[in-house]
Amino acid sequence: MPFKSSFSFSAWVRSIAGPLERPKLMLLLLVTLFGILFWVTAPISVQSGDTGELVTSAYFLRVPHPPGYPLWNLLYHLPVRYLSGESPFHTAALTTIGITLIWMGLLHRMFLGTTGFVIISVAASSMLVWRYAILPDVFSLHLFFILLVLASFRRPTLLKNPVFLFALSLSVAHHHTIVLVFPLFAYAFYQVRSWRLFGMSLLFGAVSLSLYGLLLLFHPKDYGSWASLEDFGDVLNHFLRTDYGTFRLHGRGEQGSSWVQFFADHLLPEIWSLILCVCYLVVAHWKTVRLELPRLSALAFTIVLYFVVFSTLGKMQLDMEREAVFERFLLQPLLLLVFLLLFLAHLPGVKLPKFLILALLVNVGLNVSHNFTSLNYRRNTAIEDYLMNGLRILPPKAVVHMVGDTSGFGTYYLKDVKRVRPDVIHMQNSYGFPWAIKKFREKYPGLVTFRSDIGQFVVDPKYRFFTNHLQYNVPVGYGASYYGLLFEVAPLDLKKYVRFDCKRIQSLTFRHRPSLSDFGSYEPSRAFDNIYGTCDFEQALEQIRGRQFEAAATSLKAAIQHSPFHVKALERLCFVYRERKLPAARACDEELDRLIGAMHQQYVTEKY
Repeated sequence: MPFKSSFSFSAWVRSIAGPLERPKLMLLLLVTLFGILFWVTAPISVQSGDTGELVTSAYFLRVPHPPGYPLWNLLYHLPVRYLSGESPFHTAALTTIGITLIWMGLLHRMFLGTTGFVIISVAASSMLVWRYAILPDVFSLHLFFILLVLASFRRPTLLKNPVFLFALSLSVAHHHTIVLVFPLFAYAFYQVRSWRLFGMSLLFGAVSLSLYGLLLLFHPKDYGSWASLEDFGDVLNHFLRTDYGTFRLHGRGEQGSSWVQFFADHLLPEIWSLILCVCYLVVAHWKTVRLELPRLSALAFTIVLYFVVFSTLGKMQLDMEREAVFERFLLQPLLLLVFLLLFLAHLPGVKLPKFLILALLVNVGLNVSHNFTSLNYRRNTAIEDYLMNGLRILPPKAVVHMVGDTSGFGTYYLKDVKRVRPDVIHMQNSYGFPWAIKKFREKYPGLVTFRSDIGQFVVDPKYRFFTNHLQYNVPVGYGASYYGLLFEVAPLDLKKYVRFDCKRIQSLTFRHRPSLSDFGSYEPSRAFDNIYGTCDFEQALEQIRGRQFEAAATSLKAAIQHSPFHVKALERLCFVYRERKLPAARACDEELDRLIGAMHQQYVTEKY
C-alpha cells in the first residue's frame, strides 16, 4: 500500500500567510521590516548636500538656508541636541526614519491589505525614498504633509477635525512645493463646502506661517546662521529665497542634464512595476475607473502641474561631487504616483491579478538587492573621513574655504558640533553673499579679505589660506600648490613656492575606504576617494609632459595606492608603460578594462 503523506505544502503556506492578511499585522510587518532596513543603513557620519548644515542648525537652533525650515528646526532640536546616539548626525537620521515610518504607516492604514503592503514596499525600497528616509534632510517631513493632503483628498470629512486641519496647515511652515498639491486640497474643500472650515484653515495657515518669525530667535547673528536677520522684512526675504532669486529653482545658471532624464534613467527602473500596474488597471477596469474621473482628473492634473513647473524652471545638473542636485524633488510626484495606484487598486470590484502582485514582489526584491550596499550609509564614511583629514593636516593659523554644499556644510558640522580643529578659521560656504562677508569681518576683524575670480583670499602674512577647489585661474602674482588634500593659495613672494606637497597624504586615517559596490548611486563617495590620489596624479601629468616617464610611473603608482579606483591614474600608468615599451603594459591594459567595466562608466582617454 503506497505511503500517503498528510503534509500539504499549499496548506502550510496558507497557514503561515493567513495571519498576515490581518490588516494590523500587515501594517506592523511593513513598519518593522523597513524600520530595521533603514536603521541598519542609517548614517553615523556627515553626508552630502544640505544635511551637514541642517543638523548643525537644529543642534544650535540657528537659521539654515532659505526658506529657513522653522518647523524642521524645532522638531529636530531636542533629539539632536539631547538624545544619545552614535553621533548627533546619527540621531538626526534616526529621527528622519521615525518620520518616514509614520507616513508609510499612515499610507498603509488608508489602503489596508496585501496589495497596499506590496505597492508601498516597492516605493520604500526604491533608491530615492530609501535615501531620504535615512538622510536628515527636509524631504521626509515634506512627504508626511503631502500624505495629509492626500488623506483629505480621499476623505474630505477629515477636514472637519480641527486637529487634523491644524496639522495640515503646518505644511506651510516647511517646504514651498506644498503649493503644487493645492488642487487636491481645493478639491477636498469643495466636497465639504463649509465656509467655517475655510475660515478656520486660513486662520491655522496664518498661525503656521507665523512660525517663520521664530527665525529671529534662532540666533540669526551667529556666524553659522544664514543671512543676518534683523526684522520681519528680512524674514520675508528669507522666506522668498531672495538670495537665490525668488521663484527660481536654482541661483546659478549652469546647463545640465534634465531632471526628467534622471527620472527615466535612474528612478523608472526601480518603479517599473508601479507604472505597469497603473496602465493595466486603467485599461482593464476602465468602466469602473470612469466613475471616478473627477477625482482622478484632479490627481492627474496635480501630477502634470508638478512636471510642467519643474520641466520649465528646473535644471538638474551634477555638482562637482557628482551629486544629483534635484533628484530629491522627484519624491513628491513619486508619492502621488503611489497614491494613484493605491486609489485605483482599491476601487470597488478592482483587484490586481496575481502576475502583477508577483511583478511588484520581484521589483521589491531587485530594489533591495541593488540598493542595500550602495545606500548603506553606515559604511559611507568617505565624506567625513575626507573632511576630517583635510582639517587635521592644516597648519596653525590656517584659514580654509571649503567650496560646495557637501564640503562646506560638512566642515561646518565637524567644527561646530564635533569641535574638530577649533583653531582653524572656517569661511562661510556661502561667502559670496554680502551678509557672509560682513559676518566674517565682524568675527575676525584682524583679517582682510578680497574677492578674486576663484574665491575669497585672506590678505595677512600671519595666516595661510586653503581651499578644496580651484574653480578658475589663480590671480596674477598668486600661486596655488597642492597641500595634501587641499590647495594652498598665497602670493608667490610670501613663501618658497612648492607646487606639489603630496607626502602629507601618507599619514591620513580612514574608518572605511569605499569599494566598487559603494559607487552604485549618485553619491560623492568616489569623487572624495579620488581626491587622495589627485596630488600625485597631477604631479605625474607634469612629469609626463616633461617626458620624465620613470618619475611619472612612481607618482601614478602612489596615486593608485591612495585612490585605488582612480581610473585616469591607471590609464596614464598604462600609457607610461607603453611609452617605455615595458612588458607590464599589457597586464595594465587588462586591469584598466576590468576596472572600467566594473565601474559601469563612460571613459574617454585623454592623449598627450
